[in-house]
Amino acid sequence: MTVQRLVVLDLETSGLREGYHDVIQFAAVAVDEEWHELDAMELKLFFDLERADPRALEINGYDPEVWKREAVAPAIGRGRIADFLRKHATVSKISQRTKRSYTVARVCGHNAANFDGPFLAAWFKRESQFLPAACFEALDTLALARWASFVGHCPPPDHKLGTVCEWLGVELVQAHRALDDVRATVEVARRLAAAVGPVAVAT
Repeated sequence: MTVQRLVVLDLETSGLREGYHDVIQFAAVAVDEEWHELDAMELKLFFDLERADPRALEINGYDPEVWKREAVAPAIGRGRIADFLRKHATVSKISQRTKRSYTVARVCGHNAANFDGPFLAAWFKRESQFLPAACFEALDTLALARWASFVGHCPPPDHKLGTVCEWLGVELVQAHRALDDVRATVEVARRLAAAVGPVAVAT
């Protein structure tokens, strides 16, 4: 029996246009069914500064000196990201073209369904590289938080990650720093999942 794993991820980007702007930070934490952290990774990536939105760089804490010391080339970064996702892949798929089976990672994030998942997929596709993750089936703590606040009492004023963390009493060390966001999202997901509980399926 395959042990289920979830890869909680977060991107910081040079702008909001998928397929055009770049991933400048990537972080991910792999957790098991009990939300125990199994593995983690964090990367800073070189990017096309001329195409970047200055407002995005300011929000995301871009520091040229830090990137000069720590960033890796995008091709190297995509390779490391793909390796991490393959390591924790548990979702079986069948290729429509070859009819062969393969596995991808189940992913989660805050606004992952609308932003992080599609953006990461577009970033890989731009270089014709396969992304071993079910990004278009991403589990999204933003949607879960909206549902929990709808059925509960005293909803938060908005559903940004920082606001949801404050609402749930989750520590967020520094917003828009990828690994801090990911670890906060893991705890948000754990608490929201516990609040919602398992769904009974009719048989």
